[in-house]
Amino acid sequence: AREAALYGVPSLTYFPEELDVNKCVVQWGFPLYHARKIHEIIDFIDKVFRGALEVKANLKRLSELEKPSDIIFKIVEEYL
Repeated sequence: AREAALYGVPSLTYFPEELDVNKCVVQWGFPLYHARKIHEIIDFIDKVFRGALEVKANLKRLSELEKPSDIIFKIVEEYL
C-alpha cells in the first residue's frame, strides 16, 4: 500500500496499530489511509469508486526520495 501511495494511488492499510512509516508517508502528502475496522474499509472502497478520493501524485516529493534500488546496489557492492 505504501508503494502505491507514493505513486499517487489512494491506498489502504488494515492493521490494528498505526505504523510510524505509514504516518511518515501521510505527512509527506501521499494518499495512504489506515483502517482498523471492516466498516472503514467499506467506506474507503465506496469513496474510491465514487471518485471522492481525487489525489494527484506528489511528484515533487517523490523525486526528492532516494530510489530503493540505488540503495540496495550500494549495499550489495560493499559486500562483493
